[in-house]
Amino acid sequence: MSEIHGRLLIGGMTLNDLCGVVELKKDCACAEWCGHLLIAPAQNQHLEAGRRYRLELDDGRAGQVVVTSVEGLVGQPRLRVLFDGVSALVGPRFEVESKAADVDSLGVYS
Repeated sequence: MSEIHGRLLIGGMTLNDLCGVVELKKDCACAEWCGHLLIAPAQNQHLEAGRRYRLELDDGRAGQVVVTSVEGLVGQPRLRVLFDGVSALVGPRFEVESKAADVDSLGVYS
């Protein structure tokens, strides 16, 4: 399980500053993944179970997800949105790796 931060693209709008968890499904030979996001109750009006959305993470990875359900959390002001990944969760790894080689010991790009 990995903590994530990012945004969910919903047609012409975006739900920003979301946090949650992503995990690989161990019972599958392919790279399926699933997880959940925490949202404010007012954001729930923009989501539909069974619909596809684009999840973009702050680390540069992105993928398509389908919302499976939305549930309340006892004693919490947020809702938990459960989702399944329906595409690969990919990002600009090669770009990040090549830039990392150009960073000096102070973390400054050369």
